[in-house]
Amino acid sequence: MRGRMQRSRRVLGPRRCRLTFWSQQRAPPYDFAFQPVGLRRGDENSLIGDGPPQGARRRARSSLRATRAASGADLSQPNVGELSLKLRAEARVSFDAFLRDSYTGLDFATLLRWDEPDDVAKKLVAYGQYLYDEGRTVAELRHAIIVVSREKRSWRPALDRAWEAVRKWEVLEPSIPHTPCPVLVFRAMIAVAASWRWDGGVVALILMFTGNMRPGEALSVTSSAVVLPSRWRRIVVVALWRHKSVTRGRARGAHHVVFDEGLLVDVLAAHAQRLADDALVVGLKPHAFRRKFDAILAELGLESLGLTPASLRAGGETERHLQREPIADISWLLRHADIATTRHYIQSAAAMLALARVPAVAASAVEAHARGARRALRHLCVASPPSVVVVKRTRARSAPAVGRVAVSGPSL
Repeated sequence: MRGRMQRSRRVLGPRRCRLTFWSQQRAPPYDFAFQPVGLRRGDENSLIGDGPPQGARRRARSSLRATRAASGADLSQPNVGELSLKLRAEARVSFDAFLRDSYTGLDFATLLRWDEPDDVAKKLVAYGQYLYDEGRTVAELRHAIIVVSREKRSWRPALDRAWEAVRKWEVLEPSIPHTPCPVLVFRAMIAVAASWRWDGGVVALILMFTGNMRPGEALSVTSSAVVLPSRWRRIVVVALWRHKSVTRGRARGAHHVVFDEGLLVDVLAAHAQRLADDALVVGLKPHAFRRKFDAILAELGLESLGLTPASLRAGGETERHLQREPIADISWLLRHADIATTRHYIQSAAAMLALARVPAVAASAVEAHARGARRALRHLCVASPPSVVVVKRTRARSAPAVGRVAVSGPSL
């Protein structure tokens, strides 16, 4: 019996070591993290599945009431962004003015008291024709239909006639998509921004092109939402709490973006470590970032391309498509709800057209800057924080000048 036990120890011993996470090291004292089975932490008399003690439940409910009272949330209001609410209010006023001018004794409030929603849909179609003839946008008609459907939710199925007018308009005047930013231009922009020590601009370019973020999402990321790399895993995870789904009637939650390329991980980590927890990672308002974006394009001589900050997200996914990544993977990275949206979004032909339109006098400068992008990023990882640079909109190229540099702290 004793011999069999010793042989079993020799057999099981090495297997047990191979399954140990801390190989050839003494395991840390993690016993404090595991509570006794069947007990809830902090309450030895309460089994798992039972509620907390009555006093703790009352205190938690009282704290929750105070928090909700301070927030002043109104559940009757729709989960819609401020911009959408503003556009819908403007559409309501415009539709009301159209009804007053076109029909005697008819306004928006009277229209809502009608019994036949099909007649309401005809009035919306007439309003759409008026907008079309006046040279206005299809978005105004969309918002007017949404306003009516919000006021009378039972009318939604009967408003299909109005939505048919929207679809007809879109066929007559297809929307112009964003011109994707070619990867060569992205690298050149990175090099220019890094050479001017616009660290916040460099991070914004990376978040939008490589991280597939929308401009508003990238500019709203805080330092506390960035998970820095550790000794076990060389990645950066960015949580997005202010994303597009928040204002689309869906539950509030976080999306995430993962960066795993070594150099980009080092740049993002070095920049985020300099910031406070509540500081914005990019540190730029939308108009300030747009000024810097335009200044970089002007420096490269690429104003004629018609690129915008939204072109970075489109360009990053077009490049993934050109590298033959599966559409399903690209759709996941874009955080699209429908893969059909991804197919419409990717425009490899437009990216090649944008690259072909690079002026000949600027092609050599773009290529030279693109070749130095990696060297410029490596310099950012070890350089000291830059001084504040204020960029003003001028007619000439808005490159940073010595006269506009103030040494009053690190730039974001």
